[in-house]
Amino acid sequence: MQQNSNLTIRPDIQDALIEHAFGGGEFIGLKAMPTFGVAAKGGTFAKLAFSEIQTTAPVGARAAGANYNRINHQMSSDTYTCEEFGYEEPVDDGEAAVIGNYFDAEVAAAVAATYYAKLAQEARIAALLFDDTTTFGSYKTNGTDWTTAASGTPITDIRAAVIAIKEQLGGMVNGAKLVGLCDDAVLDYALACTEVSNRLMYGGQGMITRDAMKLALAATSGLDEIYSTSIQSGGSAIWTATKFGIYLVSEQGPIKAVPQCARSFLWTQDTPENATVETYRDEPIRSNVVRVRQFVDEKVLTARAGHIIYGLDA
Repeated sequence: MQQNSNLTIRPDIQDALIEHAFGGGEFIGLKAMPTFGVAAKGGTFAKLAFSEIQTTAPVGARAAGANYNRINHQMSSDTYTCEEFGYEEPVDDGEAAVIGNYFDAEVAAAVAATYYAKLAQEARIAALLFDDTTTFGSYKTNGTDWTTAASGTPITDIRAAVIAIKEQLGGMVNGAKLVGLCDDAVLDYALACTEVSNRLMYGGQGMITRDAMKLALAATSGLDEIYSTSIQSGGSAIWTATKFGIYLVSEQGPIKAVPQCARSFLWTQDTPENATVETYRDEPIRSNVVRVRQFVDEKVLTARAGHIIYGLDA
């Protein structure tokens, strides 16, 4: 963090950004890796040790005077280290005069800086959640070719992955949900498949919108929600257009007690929001500088709470 005597955190601009839709609907990474606020920049935390979970409960009744059955609920430890990311844009006095006032010019600069901060974060998350070589190397399935409508079977492929996740975890927990993440192209391939259209044909709804089709695909396949995006970086899709990822998400209860795939640790003592807006004066260039930054560590907590279907254009 750059130290500056006139540095100011700007909640007024932060509030204005909430109302601004620029790029807001395109970012899907945090849907599977929700923010988890932490008071320290780095540290150790407890999480479920899935290899030690007792999956069979004794069924025998307790005899009078006998001991109660005991369960063995083990924990493992992991670490996080938040790193700082951010962008800033000067708002020249002359530019502000053209726009009409500094606040509008600063909001415009903050919108742009926030977009790039979120774009970089989206790329980091996608690299983690779509890593079927190392991170999810043991939790993946070679799917059918969804680009061929007659033979692609998205419902069958997704259902098999959902069952695999449940078996990997020994079941589901209350409050947890399964979400699917993919590029828009992958979703469009899936919705065009005969297996999907045949199911929707008998829904009695007549003409159906793309959003309704997406909801129907999720419900039919055993997912709570499907999130898709066309967001790109450097002219390439951030979410590879050959994969479909499924992840267990839970924002209820402590990490050590609730199964979940991934979290984005946010050091809230330094950056209270995932994209914290600050301004400072840079007199040599006669500008107010708008900075958007975040102290985060995106982590996969347990790969067995996720599954990747790959090879969807084979």
